[in-house]
Amino acid sequence: MDILKPEFWSVQVAGAMQHWAIVAPLLLLVFLIAWKIKSAVDDGEARELKARNGFLVTQLQQARDKNLGGAKEIADIQHEIAELRQLIAANAQASALEPIIKTVETTAGALAANNMATHHILSAVGISVGSGNAVAISATEKPPT
Repeated sequence: MDILKPEFWSVQVAGAMQHWAIVAPLLLLVFLIAWKIKSAVDDGEARELKARNGFLVTQLQQARDKNLGGAKEIADIQHEIAELRQLIAANAQASALEPIIKTVETTAGALAANNMATHHILSAVGISVGSGNAVAISATEKPPT
């Protein structure tokens, strides 16, 4: 009895054909059980992916909110720099420039903190950001300054 010989398999197939009333329901039962198992696995994977997607969407929205705050701070710094340039052009004294410099330093510090927070949010989830050319940010990478 060698299972690699065609004669062996022809005998087995002939025997199965004689008992088709038993073999067909068994094959159908095996198919249905396999389908149920696959369906259960797929459902679990889908739930996991939906949860991960929800988490990533939340993290991305937080990063966008932080980025909007950074845009306002950048606009404030640009406005303060324009004022400084006007005062310098008018040969203003250091005492007149000192409050504006302090304001710009404070705003720049807030912008740096906002940048760090945004970087932390994006690197904590290990996602890529960009359209077309994605830029991966790793958790070990230093944030841009």
